[in-house]
Amino acid sequence: MADPVAQRGVRYGVFGVLVMWLAATGLVNHPRTKNFAKRHFDPLGVHLPVSGYFAPRPGAHDLHLLVRHELADGTMTPWQERALGSRRDTFLSMWWNAGRREQKAIFDLGTVLTTYADDPRLEERPEYLQYGTSYLSVLNFVTHRCERPPDARRVQFMIAASPGFDDRRPPHARIVSDFHDVA
Repeated sequence: MADPVAQRGVRYGVFGVLVMWLAATGLVNHPRTKNFAKRHFDPLGVHLPVSGYFAPRPGAHDLHLLVRHELADGTMTPWQERALGSRRDTFLSMWWNAGRREQKAIFDLGTVLTTYADDPRLEERPEYLQYGTSYLSVLNFVTHRCERPPDARRVQFMIAASPGFDDRRPPHARIVSDFHDVA
């Protein structure tokens, strides 16, 4: 049989580590200490949970991905919105809705792109936006996952924002890409 003193020491050690982890998590999530705590306790941001996903500033708009193509004769197709994800709502989709992953990924990439697009440093070198992972991911999606006419030479995408349920304001373009070769 194991030594009860050693078992108690292990138990108190684990308890101490968990209490310290809880305290550090509280510091990381507190508005006054979060920068200090992140820098000192979790510089990589992977060990302490951050509860910012409760949306202190909830989303006030919807993002839409629109695509158009330049055909071989030089004409442009009209902008078409790319429907994302599956819209079949079932009882199970409350807990598991794998069809919404595509929609969530494009929304997150669009959010990052629109945040970068608002950066004043891009005024000097706007092409830097095209070198980012988010831009390239959306371009890859548009090039390979969206339907295109058989004689399409180039593709262009737009991320537009609409005010959600507020129909009084029309959607507006946030990012319009350059044309990119399809093949």
